Amino acid sequence: MNKLMQIIFFLLVVTSNVFSSSIPDYRHLTLDEFVSRVAQSNNINIFIDEDLTKEKISFYVPSIKTPKILFQAFKIAIEKKDLRLQKKNNFYYLSKKQEYKINNYLFK
Repeated sequence: MNKLMQIIFFLLVVTSNVFSSSIPDYRHLTLDEFVSRVAQSNNINIFIDEDLTKEKISFYVPSIKTPKILFQAFKIAIEKKDLRLQKKNNFYYLSKKQEYKINNYLFK
């Protein structure tokens, strides 16, 4: 019976390690925290538009170790929130996407 208990314990440890390593560690971050993390890990400067600091924008982000992948995930996440990241000389500028009203006219 002791041998059976050891096998069961071993299987439990192995399966718990497999499932825990496949599930990413997610964190709730505000826009400021997310921008700061991306900027520090990629050694870049990102300026946030003043209008965005007044809004409560947050993200649910997995822990990503690679700076390049974190930056790509950041670009996708801000695009989903209708934000725009523009490169200006040696820094990036984060702002709201401009919405343009389209007027259609028909002339006969």
